[in-house]
Amino acid sequence: SSEKYRKFTFSIHSVTPTPHDLEFFISNMPADFGRISFKGCLNYEKAEKYVLIVMATDDGKPKPLSSSCTVIINIEDGNNHLPEFIKQNVKKVKEGQENVFVSRLQVADNDTRETRAWKAKYKIHGDKNNNFRITTDPETNEGLLYVEKHLDFEEDPVKNITITAENEIPYYMCKVKNRNATSSYKMTVNVEDVSEPPVFDRPQKQISVPENVEAGVNKKTSTFCFRYIKGEDPADCLTVDPETGDIKTSKSLDRESPFVKNGVYVATLYAVKDGERPLTGTATLSIQINDVNDNAPSLAVSSIDMCQSDETSQANITALDLDEEPYVGPFRFKLLEDVEDRWRVEPKQGYSVYLVKENKVYSGHHELLIEVSDLQGKTAVHKLSVTVCDCLNVTQPNCRNLKASRSTLEGASLRILFLCLLIVTLLVSCKYKKLQIPITIPADNSGHLIISNTEEPGDDCRPCHVGMSSCAAGHLMGDACCFQCHRVKGHRCFIY
Repeated sequence: SSEKYRKFTFSIHSVTPTPHDLEFFISNMPADFGRISFKGCLNYEKAEKYVLIVMATDDGKPKPLSSSCTVIINIEDGNNHLPEFIKQNVKKVKEGQENVFVSRLQVADNDTRETRAWKAKYKIHGDKNNNFRITTDPETNEGLLYVEKHLDFEEDPVKNITITAENEIPYYMCKVKNRNATSSYKMTVNVEDVSEPPVFDRPQKQISVPENVEAGVNKKTSTFCFRYIKGEDPADCLTVDPETGDIKTSKSLDRESPFVKNGVYVATLYAVKDGERPLTGTATLSIQINDVNDNAPSLAVSSIDMCQSDETSQANITALDLDEEPYVGPFRFKLLEDVEDRWRVEPKQGYSVYLVKENKVYSGHHELLIEVSDLQGKTAVHKLSVTVCDCLNVTQPNCRNLKASRSTLEGASLRILFLCLLIVTLLVSCKYKKLQIPITIPADNSGHLIISNTEEPGDDCRPCHVGMSSCAAGHLMGDACCFQCHRVKGHRCFIY
């Protein structure tokens, strides 16, 4: 085909359903495209879709040729309807209650269900104390009203609030109308009076007293007509007047007590309102205990080790104080008694100082008296035990460990010595054994012969006290010595 027959134009042949206050049209665009537009308002409630028949016709002569296509335009529902409140009744709620349900607020919305144009959002207006909260029920689109913070009948028996509702997407209309984009509802909530527990005028009360104050100091609370009882009193140092609620100390308060945290002692007080169902109110009393200089400085450790050396040596000593500033350090240290040429403290003042030992101090155990004073002159004398020894490592004195090692070695040596003595004793002991020993009789002897060792001796054998070197043939010896001599050297014994 020639170039002129390739040109064509678009047109809309028909629109179904027939639009009202609405017109569709199509424009030719470059590169053989067409653009469909409309004038007027699309109304989802009148038509959810439109079907357009679009024609394309060329410029052929004498008879143009054409073809058609179908265009379907689906209409999405927009937010052209506001949620409308359905009238509610006056609601009641008891005072003192929190997180309780009050009412369901119903709204009607003609937009498509489950769409953002239908889903409602609620807001509360005129709730100065933020007593209420409201949420949306995702199933019913209703507003759920709750009491967030308790109401007080004596303060305000009637609560008037305004609740507004709008959709998740902005409200929009083709036609200009004078109307707000939200709907509102004025609601009245009546507060019911109930029997309430006593309420302290100051449920959190703080006072300040010096520590170690004498018992009986009065601490006023309040003067309601209730019965007062003591609650938590960890140190059991307070008493409470049941009629007036006045609190007194029953013993002195110590700031360094384990029941005092950061200088504050905490106790509780109950006010009880008698009735068929007794009601109780609670107050907390925080007693700030001011520090006084009632603790003298002490030593962190009372015994130290030092190494023996040809030069001077030193060891660290540290002081502690349970009080707070200004009743603490830096501390002053002073050695007592006559130790000037053997021991000294350097420097004289500080939190930690050095105990210096001269080389003339002998090894062993030493007891020193050291005086420690705080900034306000509170003084204490402490005994410091110092052990001096030859150290394996001069940077880490370990006299106690060395002493323990020596004791272990000495004990082992004694055990070895005892074992050796036992072995020697066993070696020199003897057992009885029956023997017959031949005897040689001299020719010039006219005495009677007595055969030795024919009797049955006892179990014990007498040791021979005569040296073996003295055993010789012809010596007159006791039977045991003769036996021993014969056994060792082979000599014969003469016994008369």
